[in-house]
Parts: sequence; C-alpha cells; structure tokens
Amino acid sequence: MDSGFTGPLMTQIGADSRGFVPVTPRRSAVCLLLLTSCDPGEVVLLVPDKSDDHAPALTIQVVVDTPYVALATALGWTDGVPGAQVRAHLMKEPYDEEYWHVATGDSLGVARFPSILSGLYEIAVRRPLRPEEVTQTGDATRMVAGGRRMYVSQGAEQAVTVVPDHGGSLIFSEFALVTPWESETGGITYWLAKYIEIYNNSDTTIYLDGKLLGTAWLWNRDSPFWPCAQTEAVRNDPAGIWTEWVARFPGDGPDHPLAPHQTALIALSAIDHRAVLAKLPDLRHADFEFAGSGGVDNPDVPNLEDIGLRPYA
Repeated sequence: MDSGFTGPLMTQIGADSRGFVPVTPRRSAVCLLLLTSCDPGEVVLLVPDKSDDHAPALTIQVVVDTPYVALATALGWTDGVPGAQVRAHLMKEPYDEEYWHVATGDSLGVARFPSILSGLYEIAVRRPLRPEEVTQTGDATRMVAGGRRMYVSQGAEQAVTVVPDHGGSLIFSEFALVTPWESETGGITYWLAKYIEIYNNSDTTIYLDGKLLGTAWLWNRDSPFWPCAQTEAVRNDPAGIWTEWVARFPGDGPDHPLAPHQTALIALSAIDHRAVLAKLPDLRHADFEFAGSGGVDNPDVPNLEDIGLRPYA
C-alpha cells in the first residue's frame, strides 16, 4: 500500500455494548541463464515450464475453533465445517476479485486448490448457516467465519479455524483500501478513493462521538518481520496499541448516533472519484471523511480529527 490507511483498528471508548464480527494461476516468463566456468560467454536459454504439473497444491480444512465445541457438536461439525467457502489471495497481487482463488469445502470441511503459485497468501473463510442450522443453535448464530495468512509451497496443507458471529458492538463491515494501477489512471498514482465501513452489530444505538480509529503498527503488511516472533513484544504490549496514526470522531456525545444494524461510511476523501477512473466509487454520500488526507475536502461531510503522531496524509 502507498499513502493512506491500512488495517484500521477501532477503539471502543465509553461504548455501551453488551459484549460483542477461480482464478487461473499466472506465471511470469523466466529465462534461466547458465554460464559455464570455462566460457563465461556461453548462455543457454531455457523455456519456462508453463504446465501446472509443478505448481503447488493447497489444501485447507475448515474447523470450528476450540472455544465453540458445543456449537460444532450441535451442528454435527466435529470433523470440519461442510460447504465452507474458502478464498485464497496471493498478497503480492491486486485485490480485484479476479485475483482471488475460490474453493468450497467438502463434507469434512476440506477445500482444495490443485494448482496455485507459491507465496504468502491470505485465506478468508465464511459459511452462512441454513435456516434449520440457525434453529439448531437456538437462533444464536447466523454465520461462522475466519481467516489467516500462510506461506504456500508444494503440498501445503493447513487448517483454518472459524468462529460464530455474535451480538455486540461496532465491527468493520467493509474495507476498500486498494489503489488502481497507474496504467488505468494514465500514469497517476491515486489513493484517495479508499474507505472503510463500520456496522452497529448490537441492539442499541451507539454514539460514535469521540471514538478512536487508527492504524496498527506495521500496517498489517508482510515484511522481514514475518513470522511475527520479532515483533511480538510490540504487538502484544499490555500497555496498549503501538501506532502513529489515530483519528477521533467528531462530536460531544449525542451528535453522531448509529442505530442498531446501521452502517457508517468513512471516506479518505468524500468526493466523486469516478472522474479519475470509472470503476472508482462516488463517496460524496459518506458519513465522515479523514481530515488532512491531501484530497479535496467535502464541506458537507464531517471530518475525523487527527490526534496521532502523524496525520493521515
């Protein structure tokens, strides 16, 4: 990601919650250069193997996380979550839908991707419950979902745990944090069309006034610190969250209510971005926008206030 925000993190301050969120693999043509020790000028070009015979296979088994054994038992899912939709995305590729691999789990929750590229993937899993399954849970669960990141190599086989949805407070319901290719925008680096959406998942009104929204340290990126042992002390610091970017919702208490099961859209810049690229969103209807984003300020949309060490710019 370039400028903007990534991986936001909502801090509940004074919230009145009751406790409660097929793509064909592509290969880059590679030429292998072999230089003999006696004649460094000799070059042999090898045509890359474009077949899928040597591509790694990924197998994912979806299981209910251990704190929810009773739920798994009630639904007969003790061996795995049947019919779960599993989506896999190679993190170095764009986030457009065509770059996601999709597979459906079998009766034991096993989803197979027979041929994908090696690399770091993020895995997203969801399984909505059918009406009769909802009844089996006492009308307490509508869906199970989960995800993780993993490196994929030849013959990779991993488990991904899912947890049930449950009533609570604010959750993030949508992210749009990618930027268009410069080839799409005529050479312009354009990042102002990013936005996030939050959802009131409780049965009472929540007031957004004064709540904090920020970007956690490391921006949730892949980096030389992956896996995370080297950064564990920072990420799990009991004193709080390490971050440079923090924004605060405006208002003094009752100014910005969010009713039960309603959403609020926070734009990086609350303007019509279709003038830059037709597929970008019109965000003039946003509920809030980030101040100091470097874009055009919409005077009709309230600004979040920058209070962190660095502005969202």
